[in-house]
Amino acid sequence: MRFLTLLLLCLTLTTAALAQEATPEAAPDFTEVGALRVVLPEGWLAFEGRENTVLLSTYDLRQPPADGKFPQGTVVVQVSSGIFRQLASALAGIASPTALDVLKAIPFPQTLTKELVYEELERAGVALARVDISTEQGESIAYTRNIGQDRFFFVLTVAFTAGDLAPKEDELLGMIASLELNVSAPFNEDKLGRYDGLPQSLSPEGFYRLGNPDAPVRIVEISSFDCPHCRTFHDQALPMLLERVAAGEVLFTYLPIFGTGGIPNGETATRAALCAGEQGKFWEYHDGIFQWQDFGGFAFVYERLEEGALALGLDKAQWQDCLDAARTTQTIKNALDLVFSLDNFQGTPSVIMNDQFVTWLPVSFFAAQIDTLVAAAQK
Repeated sequence: MRFLTLLLLCLTLTTAALAQEATPEAAPDFTEVGALRVVLPEGWLAFEGRENTVLLSTYDLRQPPADGKFPQGTVVVQVSSGIFRQLASALAGIASPTALDVLKAIPFPQTLTKELVYEELERAGVALARVDISTEQGESIAYTRNIGQDRFFFVLTVAFTAGDLAPKEDELLGMIASLELNVSAPFNEDKLGRYDGLPQSLSPEGFYRLGNPDAPVRIVEISSFDCPHCRTFHDQALPMLLERVAAGEVLFTYLPIFGTGGIPNGETATRAALCAGEQGKFWEYHDGIFQWQDFGGFAFVYERLEEGALALGLDKAQWQDCLDAARTTQTIKNALDLVFSLDNFQGTPSVIMNDQFVTWLPVSFFAAQIDTLVAAAQK
C-alpha cells in the first residue's frame, strides 16, 4: 500500500510538484478537489497531490519556502483511500470492520519504536479511529474512517514544529468527518450510440469483440483500465478502428488485464466491465471506465462502478452476482495466461494485428498498416 510509506519528510519532498489547482480561499460549504468534497475551516487550502492523493494544508503548497522550512503552525494533511481487500489477512474473521479495526490492520513503518495507542472517536455522527505516530522528526497523527461498503479513508496529518497539531485537532476532526466521495459515473452522451449496428461477439476465451469474425484484419488490444496510456489508445485510435469495423475490414478484440497502471482497484473495474457485457453493454461501460480515470485514485471505487451499471440500465442483482462469479474469474485468467505466453509483450496498451505486434502511434501509420492488409486480402 503505497500511501502508507508517505510519512513526514515525504510530504515535504512532494509539495513542489503538486498540481496547480487549489482552493484560493476557505468557504463555509463544500470544496471539491479531485474526487473529494470537504468542508475547509478558515485558512485551509486544498490541493491534488501525487500518488492519487489529496492534500489539505494551512500553507500554500504551490509556493514551498525557499529554505525548506515551513512557518510555525503549518499543518499538512494527506488524504488517500484503500479497500478492505488490501488488508484481507489482517482483517480475516472480521465481517464488518470498524474504522479502528482498519487502523490497527495498517502496517506502520518499523522505525516507530514507541508503543502505539489507538483510540476510537466520533465526530458529527461519523466513527473515526486515531493513532499518534509522531517521531523526533515531527508530529504526525493518522486517522481512518470507513466509506461505502468496502473502502476507507486513510488520513495522515503532519506538523513540522512540536506542539502545532494539538491546537488544530478539532478542525482536523471536522474536516475528516466532512469528507465525501464523488461517486458519479458520467458517460459521454455523444458516444453512447456509436456501437449501435456493429457486429458484437465473444471470443472462445470470453473476450469482447467488434466486427465480422471473417474480417481480413484481426486486431487485439491488450489493455488495462487502470492504465492512462490505454486511455490514450481508447481516445485516439479507437474512433478510427470503429470506422474500419463498420466497413467490414477489422475484427477488434479487447483483451482485459489489470494492474499495469497506477489507479487502484483495476481488477474490480475489469470485472465490472465484463459483467456489463453479460447484459449487452460492455463497450458502453468500457467507454465510461476510461472517462472515470479523471477521478484519479478514486476512479474505480465500488460505488462509482455500481452507479455506472445503473446509469446504463443494467439489472443490479445480476451485475453484482457476476462480479465474483467463477466465469468472470476464468475470463480474467484466460487473458492473463494468454498475455504471459507472449514472448514480446512489453506492457499496455499492446496491439496485435494478424498475430504480429504492431506500433499504433501515430494513428495515421496504424491506419496505413490496416490499409495494406486490406489491399492484400482483396488481391
